[in-house]
Amino acid sequence: MLKPLGLGFLFLTTVLVCMGGKGLVVGPLSLEHPRNPSFICGLCGLLYALGRRKWVTVPALPLALGYLAWCLFTDLFRGKDTAEALEYTLTNHVFLMTFLAGVPQILSRAKTLRWNVYIFLAVATIIGLYCTYEHWQYGLGEYFMRHTFWRTKGRLGGFFLTTFCSCLGLLIAYWRKPRLLILLGILGLFALFGLLYSYDRTSYVGLVASCGLVFLLFFKRGWLPMLTLLILVILLALLGTRNYISNNLYEVDIPRRIRSIFDLKDATLRHRFLVWQGSAKMVARHPFIGVGEVQFFDTYRELKPPEETESDRHNAFHAHNILLHAAATRGLPGAVLLSVILVVYLRWLWGPGTSKKSPLALGLGLGALASLGGIVMDGMGDVPKFTNVLTVVLQLAWASSAYHLGNNLPYGRNGEVEKLDSST
Repeated sequence: MLKPLGLGFLFLTTVLVCMGGKGLVVGPLSLEHPRNPSFICGLCGLLYALGRRKWVTVPALPLALGYLAWCLFTDLFRGKDTAEALEYTLTNHVFLMTFLAGVPQILSRAKTLRWNVYIFLAVATIIGLYCTYEHWQYGLGEYFMRHTFWRTKGRLGGFFLTTFCSCLGLLIAYWRKPRLLILLGILGLFALFGLLYSYDRTSYVGLVASCGLVFLLFFKRGWLPMLTLLILVILLALLGTRNYISNNLYEVDIPRRIRSIFDLKDATLRHRFLVWQGSAKMVARHPFIGVGEVQFFDTYRELKPPEETESDRHNAFHAHNILLHAAATRGLPGAVLLSVILVVYLRWLWGPGTSKKSPLALGLGLGALASLGGIVMDGMGDVPKFTNVLTVVLQLAWASSAYHLGNNLPYGRNGEVEKLDSST
């Protein structure tokens, strides 16, 4: 009973993740956001594993639990905001940890794992097509930002980044299957176009990091044919990003947007420098337990740099850097724990997580590696939204499940690799 229930909520979470949280409201569960169904899914997986007394190992889970314990510990020192701080940790960190630990427990068969990936790619295609229609209908002007399905360019950029990484990993793994290669190539190219037209500069930087990690892995393992194909795909996408004038006469200039990343006089870059300066003051004043998530904005107003304007202050709800934000809100120990977790996952995906001969394990491991590297680099200039982080956590759970299937089923290593290959 628990496993089918967990799978149902996993598929629902996958759909809501692709929809950027724009889901349905179903009674008290409030399924308009993937937080609640992701928690129920993870809880079902943990109870299922406890009942059968078999556990799928999840990399870095003890470190993640240590980070969660530290967050709860620091929340106890927030004074009158303690209850609000604990609620934030519960609905973000606890739900993410439960999802990460529980999903591999219910994806114990290659068939269910494949179906979860298929659902993600199918819904991503539908949402991406509709979003492209909105691009050409309204452009990237004020109406698009405030009234269309996606509303914010940041959510759009992070979604297309993780979708592209999933397609990239599977495309590399299944490059010997022409029909699947064509389908994944079209979806990956479409996601790359969507990412570039999202106008989100931190996602551009994340794309460079994702491709850089895959390039390094190519050189390490001698996959020169696939390296050449990847370069051609990226060049094709870049050639397609020409300027156009949409219906509301809003000009989309991708090259100029990319060049602005290096423009030190850019207003948004200047704002980030000011926020980093104010966040560093928070770390200096509260180095051990930080100021807390819910107090960040008010504390920043007290420590804001003198040259900051009123409009700048309204955008300072986070530190625009995941490590600096962790240090400011959770103290230096929290930032160190978060850094170690990210390094451990990147190291695992670089080695064991992508070393299997099965196309399924290899493709999901590569996709998770590219997504995690991209979202970390994206986080050097922004703090990713919950939905984008949950997408990466979902891909890490896929990689953990595929690695487990390739090693620990009764057929043995060679037999299981053959079974995984034939089942995909």
